[in-house]
Amino acid sequence: MKVKGRPIKVGDSRSAITTLKYDPSGKLIAVGTYDGSIKVYNSTSGSINSTLQQPHGVDDEDQPVVTSLKWRPNQSKQNNTLSSILSNGLIQHWSMNGNRFSQTVEIQTHRDMGWSLTAMDYTMDGQQFCVAGEDYNIHVYDFETS
Repeated sequence: MKVKGRPIKVGDSRSAITTLKYDPSGKLIAVGTYDGSIKVYNSTSGSINSTLQQPHGVDDEDQPVVTSLKWRPNQSKQNNTLSSILSNGLIQHWSMNGNRFSQTVEIQTHRDMGWSLTAMDYTMDGQQFCVAGEDYNIHVYDFETS
C-alpha cells in the first residue's frame, strides 16, 4: 500500500499545532495550537473557515494550550459541535451553523480546581463525553445536562 500526502499550509499560525481533528464530513479540519487558538480549515483548499476565539483577558504568556479537540458524533450538518479542552481545565463546546461557529457551553469546574486536562472523548451516540488529566480521574458528563 502506498500513502500519498499533501501539505495544507497554515502559514497564518504563529504557534505549534498541538491537536487536530477532521469533522465527520471530512470537509473541515479543526486545529488547536500551543498559544490556545483554535482554527477551522477547509480540508481541500486549506483556507480558513473560522477562527474560534479563546477567553479574553489572558496574557499571551499565560494562554492555555489546546490539548484536545473532538467533533460530537451524530450531529446534523446544520448543527455540528466541536469540543475543546485546554490545559487550564476549561472545557468548551462550539456550535456550527452553516459556516459560523458560536460558543454554546463553557464548563469551568476543572479550571477552578487548577487541574490540567489532556484527553477527551464522546460516546458513539454523542450523549455523553468524558475528560481526563492530571487529577488521575476520568470525568463523565451528560451533554444535555452539563
